[in-house]
Parts: sequence; structure tokens; C-alpha cells
Amino acid sequence: MNENIEKTAVILKPDSIQRDIIGKIITIFEEKGVKIIGLKMFLMNEQTFKVLYSDIADKPFYQQTQEYLLSGPCVAIILEGLDAVERIKSICGCSDLKKAEGWTIRGKFAQWTGCDVIHRSDNLEHANKAMELIFDKKDIFEYKKNNEHFMSETAWYKNNLNKQEEV
Repeated sequence: MNENIEKTAVILKPDSIQRDIIGKIITIFEEKGVKIIGLKMFLMNEQTFKVLYSDIADKPFYQQTQEYLLSGPCVAIILEGLDAVERIKSICGCSDLKKAEGWTIRGKFAQWTGCDVIHRSDNLEHANKAMELIFDKKDIFEYKKNNEHFMSETAWYKNNLNKQEEV
């Protein structure tokens, strides 16, 4: 059993803060078994926006997206878990709200496509870039949770083997 424990980043956008749903969104991640290892409220600046959204620089909605993300505080979260990038993409849901399933964060909370409550990293490279831009190393924590052995098959078996060796 080979596990792929990854770190990824999400940003709760200004509308999630204005609508008082950051706690609900964080709860979804916790319920899905990913570990929060960094959490920070910050104001997005133009440089950070340009780096994080360089892939849409040629789109007609780029300026609107920039104005929206610079309009108020955001909350950045670093999440760690098994195949975290793909799991978080799935939990966040599609940015095209017509395709976002109702159980996803966007499906539950987004009001319209331009105001979709959350930004998530597409891949490990983008996740690392977001983490480096927003977090200092001292703001990222490594720790073991008491219930980690429930979070994956490998962790479960490893925990049970350790218990058997103790007997």
C-alpha cells in the first residue's frame, strides 16, 4: 500500500467571509479527513493575484476577478492528506456552477460563477506557489492527530501492526 500524502492550498474568497460561511467550509474539509496545517486571514494584493491567476490573464473576466479578490479579506488554508490536490478539487466542485454538484462547496455556497467562494490549486506546482506566496514557514505546522489511523488504509494497518508489536 503506497500512500500519496500531499499538501495543497485553498483560498476562501471575500464573499465567503462577508456571508459568514468560512466555518461551514472549514467543517467540510475536516469532515472529509484532511488536516489543516496552516490558516491565515490576509488581504490579496495585485502581485499575488497576478501569480495565482496568470492562467486566466487573457480572459474577459480577469479584471472583474481581480477587483473581486482585492475587495476584502480572504482566508488561506493549507490542507494535508491523502491525494490532497485531487480530493480538494473534488470537494470544491466545478467553477462552472451549472456543473457543480450540490454536495460540493461551490454547489452549496456559490451565488454566481464570478463569486464562487473558494479558490483551489489545480496541481502540486500551483499549490506550492500559493503556499509560498501567502505563508511564512513559521505559519505551517506539522503535527500528528490522535485519529490519523482512521484517515487511510495504510495508516490503519500501520497502527494495528504497532499495537500488535506492543503486546
